[in-house]
Amino acid sequence: LMGKLNETLVLQDVNSCCEFLNTRDHIKQNIHGVVGYGMGGSYAIRFACQRKRLRAAVAYYGRVPQPETEISSLINDWQSGKERVDRYTAQLLPVAAQRSQAALTTWRTGKSDLATVLAARRDELDMRIQALTVEMETARAWAQLNFLIPEETLAVQQKETP
Repeated sequence: LMGKLNETLVLQDVNSCCEFLNTRDHIKQNIHGVVGYGMGGSYAIRFACQRKRLRAAVAYYGRVPQPETEISSLINDWQSGKERVDRYTAQLLPVAAQRSQAALTTWRTGKSDLATVLAARRDELDMRIQALTVEMETARAWAQLNFLIPEETLAVQQKETP
């Protein structure tokens, strides 16, 4: 049954319930929690991870979603994201900046029009936005890994290993 549900829609429904409670005059805003049984316990845990204003989450018989495949996928996302960020920083952004400067120079010498300069600058800014998006996705993967595998756990494991 759990495999047939769309997790995103379920979590949106629970979030909508919390937002509805915030509109009621007789209920204090952002003072709520969730309780789940079985499959609902798993959703309660997941919802607590995404809603910062939630005060409590209780899961009866819910499983914590951390299969090894999810963790290895996050590690791969994080590592490839770091490589992509390095590529943007070392190669793509400098080339885009050079193109903007070249377009500006040709405009100043009267060999091109202002539209060419603006297009080159827009392309550079688009490249910077793409780089920031990749950096944000990489940071998100790192944060999820840090949540699933706390640093204290890794430090203890490393001390125990001879």
